[in-house]
Amino acid sequence: MLTWDAVAGAASYHVYRKTANSYEKIRTTANLTYTDAGRVDFAEAEKYYVAAVSADGKEGEHSEIVSIKRPIRWVDNTNEGIEYNGNWGT
Repeated sequence: MLTWDAVAGAASYHVYRKTANSYEKIRTTANLTYTDAGRVDFAEAEKYYVAAVSADGKEGEHSEIVSIKRPIRWVDNTNEGIEYNGNWGT
């Protein structure tokens, strides 16, 4: 989940995700959090940034780029979750 601090004067926020060659706007929200539930590629970390948007639609400077690697979660036959974050000990 992405979280960010409120920006004075912001009416909403644009959330961007890295694609192959650029960043794509994936959401406009008035919230201060966003969960990218549609992502299924667990092999690579996803990169995001957020930009505040004023009431008249002008986008301000964007945040720092953050990298998030989603853990993989399995449920075993005891219904207890097992979480993998890409760091199996070998």
